[in-house]
Amino acid sequence: MSPAPSPAVLQILFVVSGPSGSGKETVIQGTLERVAGLTRVVTYTTRAPRTGEVAGRHYHFVTASEFEDLVARGEIFESETVYGSNRYGSPSWATRGTSSGDLIMELDPKGFLRMRQARSSPTVGIFLLVPDASALRQRITSRGEEQDLERRLSIARDQLEAAPSYDYMVVNRDRTECLASVSAIVVTERLKHRGPEELDRVRREFQA
Repeated sequence: MSPAPSPAVLQILFVVSGPSGSGKETVIQGTLERVAGLTRVVTYTTRAPRTGEVAGRHYHFVTASEFEDLVARGEIFESETVYGSNRYGSPSWATRGTSSGDLIMELDPKGFLRMRQARSSPTVGIFLLVPDASALRQRITSRGEEQDLERRLSIARDQLEAAPSYDYMVVNRDRTECLASVSAIVVTERLKHRGPEELDRVRREFQA
C-alpha cells in the first residue's frame, strides 16, 4: 500500500478539497487522465464502498480496528471522523514524498492544512466550489444521501469558510471547463516551482 519513500525536494502535492457533491473524485480522476506524471495518493476510510468505487483506487477500505492499527503503526499521518462515525486518514508516506512524479489527493480543509505544515516540498491547495446552494442540494440528493442532507450542508458551510486558505478556488459548473482549469493549475505550478532548478542547471552548463 505504501510506496517506498525518498526525499523529493521539488515533488509537488496537489490537494483537492470541496463540499460533498462538488465533484472531487471526477476532477481528480479527470486530471490524472489529462496530465502526465501525476500519482494519486489513496487515502483510508472505514466507510463502505459506494457503487462504482474500487478498493485501492478510490480509497483503501478498512475496518475500524484495521484503521486503529494503521494509526498505531504510524502509517496514517492524520485522520478525521466525518458524517457521524466514518473515519478518513492520509497515508504518512505522502508527507515524505516518493521517488518520482507529482502527487494529487483529496483532503478536507483540516487535513490540507496539516499536510501543508508537515511537508517540506510544495503543497498546492485547490478548492472546488459549486455554482450555488441549490446545485449542491441537488448533487447530494442525486447520490442518495438525502438522510444526511442537512448535516452535509452544514459541513459545506464550514468548509467554505476555509476556502480562502487555498491557493486556488475553482467553480465546478461545467466538467470540461473545470478539468481544464485544474490541469492548467498543475502545469502552472510545475513551471513556477521547477523554473529555478532549470535556471541553475543552465547556469552550471554555461560555467562548465
